[in-house]
Amino acid sequence: MNGVPYDVTPIQALLNSFGNIFPYTWFIILPITLWMIFFVLWMDSVWDTYISSLKFTLLEIIPPRDIEKSPLPMELIFDTLAATEKTSNVLEEFLGGELLPEFSCEIVSDGGVVHLYVRTETRFRNVVESAFYGQYPDIQIVEVADYVESVPKGIPNREWNLWGTNLILTRHDSYPIRVYRNFQEDVTGKMVDPLSYMFEIMGKLPPGHKLWYQIIISPTRPSWYEGGKQFVNELMTKMAKEKGVDSEDMTALEAKLTPVEKKILEAVEMNIGKTMFKARMRFLYLGPTEGFDKSSFVTGFMGAIKQFNDSNLNSLKPEGESKTFAGFVFTKRRLRYRQRIILRRYKNRSGDPPGTVNIFSSAELATLFHIPDMVVMAPSLTRVGAKRGSAPTNLPVD
Repeated sequence: MNGVPYDVTPIQALLNSFGNIFPYTWFIILPITLWMIFFVLWMDSVWDTYISSLKFTLLEIIPPRDIEKSPLPMELIFDTLAATEKTSNVLEEFLGGELLPEFSCEIVSDGGVVHLYVRTETRFRNVVESAFYGQYPDIQIVEVADYVESVPKGIPNREWNLWGTNLILTRHDSYPIRVYRNFQEDVTGKMVDPLSYMFEIMGKLPPGHKLWYQIIISPTRPSWYEGGKQFVNELMTKMAKEKGVDSEDMTALEAKLTPVEKKILEAVEMNIGKTMFKARMRFLYLGPTEGFDKSSFVTGFMGAIKQFNDSNLNSLKPEGESKTFAGFVFTKRRLRYRQRIILRRYKNRSGDPPGTVNIFSSAELATLFHIPDMVVMAPSLTRVGAKRGSAPTNLPVD
C-alpha cells in the first residue's frame, strides 16, 4: 500500500519519515525549537518581574447627589486614560518586560451598599483624578483599602459559596454592543441610564452578600485602527457579493442595502473610529452558603447585562471556560477549582485566560461603567453628602 507496510499506522509512518529527515536538518530545526522555548520562558519571566515592580492604588469614586449627566463625560475620561499609552522600544519591551498600563473599573455591592472604584497604577493616580474632576467637578475621590481582602481565604468552603464568570463578545470586536446613545425613550427622547437596573439588583443584596463587577482595560496600539478598517472593507465586500454589486461602487451598494444593513455598517464604522481598549470583564457573586441566592442575583445581574445586547450588532455572554460550572465526572472537585481560580484572578486583576480579552471602544466602556444619573434612585449607592465648591486646580499631571 504505497510502500507502507499494512501494520504501520499513519502516525508511525510520519515519525519514521521525520527520523529519516532529522539527521540532515537538525541544525535548522533544533535551534529554532530551542529559541521558541527560550523566548516564551524569557518573556514570562520579564513580564512577572515588571508586574511585580508596579504599585497600585484603589480609588473610590463618590458621585454627588444631584448629578444629571449622560455617560458622555465618562467616554471623554476613557479618552484621557488612553493617553497613558506609549510606544515601547525593543529594550523596554523584550528586556524590561514593559506592558501597556492597565486600569480596572469596578462596581461593587457589599450587602446592598454600592461603590464605584477605579484601580490604577500609582504613577497614574493624578491622571485619573484630573480626568474625573475635569468632567465631574462635584465628585469626591478617596483612596481606600482593597475590598477584595474583606472575604475569608479559602472560598468556597462550608460557610461560603460563589458563582463567577468572564464575559465575552459573541461577534467580532468591530461590531459594537448597544451603547448609551441608544437608550432613549421614544416619546420624550430622554436617555434611560443603562446601569439603573444593575444598581437596583445590587442594592437588594442582603447583609454579608457581595456582587463584584470588574472591567480591566488597557489602551490599544494605534495600529489596531488599520485592522478595524480592513474588517469594514471585508464587511462591505461581503455585503456587495450578497447583493450582486461591485463593492467599489458605493452608490449601487447603498441602493441595495436594507435600512438595517445600513445601520450595521454605520455603527461599525463609527465604533472603530473611537478610542479603543483591550478589555476583560468579570462578575462574581459571593455570600454565605446559607441563603446563597443564585437564582435572584446571578440571574438578575445577567439580565442587566443583556440590556447591552443588540442582535444585529454584538452581545455579551458568559465565557464557558471560566464559568463556575462543572458537569460529568469529578464535578465537585472541578467546580471548586473553577471557583477558586476565578476568585484569584479577580482579586489579582489577572490577565488570564488570554481568550477572554475583547476590544471595546470608549463609547462601549462608558456604557458599561459610568457615574449614574440622579434618576438612579438606588438608596444604597454611596453619594457625596455635600456639594463641592470647585474642582482642584493644582493637581499635578505625570
